Amino acid sequence: MKNIKVTFLIGFLVAMALSSTAQLRTTTRSTIQQGQFLDYPGSWLTAVPAAAQMDTLQVSDTVAYIIPVMHSNDVDLTHEFYWTKYGSGTATVTLTFYQGNTPWYFTQCTSGVAKTAYSKSYTISASGDQGFLSFKTDSVNFTGRYLKVQYMTSSTASVGGKIISRTKATIK
Repeated sequence: MKNIKVTFLIGFLVAMALSSTAQLRTTTRSTIQQGQFLDYPGSWLTAVPAAAQMDTLQVSDTVAYIIPVMHSNDVDLTHEFYWTKYGSGTATVTLTFYQGNTPWYFTQCTSGVAKTAYSKSYTISASGDQGFLSFKTDSVNFTGRYLKVQYMTSSTASVGGKIISRTKATIK
C-alpha cells in the first residue's frame, strides 16, 4: 500500500510540473543579422503560408521566441505576423517584447519618454496579415543582444489559430 501511495504522489507531482509549463512554449530561433529578416517558425514564402509551417495558439495559450540579434549600430526592429483563424469568433492576441544580453534573462522593452512597457494587442476576427509595427515608430530603443517575442491569447476568446512571424533588423 505504501508503494502505491509513493507512486501516486510521484506521478501527481510529475503531472503538475508538466501541466504548469504546458501553456508556455519557448524556442530559440536563428540569428538576425543587421539589415536582414527572420521568418519563424517556418518560411513566409507565399501570400498564405502553409499551416504546417505555423505555430498553433489556442485559448489562454502562450508561445515565445528568443532571437539573437547581431548589430553594431542602433537598430529598428520591425515585426509583422500572419494569423490563420480556426473556429468562429474573435481572438485577442497580445504581443510583448523583451530584450536581454543573455538568452536567459530578459527585461520588457519600453517605449516613449515615459518608458512604458511595450506590448501590442490585436483583436482578430479574420485570417490574414495583422499589421506592421516598428520599434522606431513606437520609440522603442533596442539595445540588447537577444529579442524575445511573446504571443499570448486571451482566456475569453473561444477561437484559436496559427501564426507565422517576420522580424527584421535595420539600421536606424
